[in-house]
Amino acid sequence: MDTITSHPSGKNKSGIGLSLKRLVNAGSVSYQRRLHLQQLLPISLTKIDDRSSQNHRWIISWLATALRQERNRGRCGHWTYSLNRHIALLQAYRGERELLENPRD
Repeated sequence: MDTITSHPSGKNKSGIGLSLKRLVNAGSVSYQRRLHLQQLLPISLTKIDDRSSQNHRWIISWLATALRQERNRGRCGHWTYSLNRHIALLQAYRGERELLENPRD
């Protein structure tokens, strides 16, 4: 049985929820656009290599749409839902947001 731990927000979170949060955070920190993005979205290398802020916003928007669709599949119990894809999309989304706010070269 999962243990319930106290969360700073006052809400209780299960051990599984905390583990998933750590997994997503770790993946978003180690996110590499060229390696991960092409596996998640049908996107060209030209778009992946474009480092403009406009392109970042376009990719974030596309990831948000894909994330919303995956979340909806999970909520309705659709057979095509993939928890691994959902986690990967969330990691990429957070990684892209971080790259937009703090560009690294």
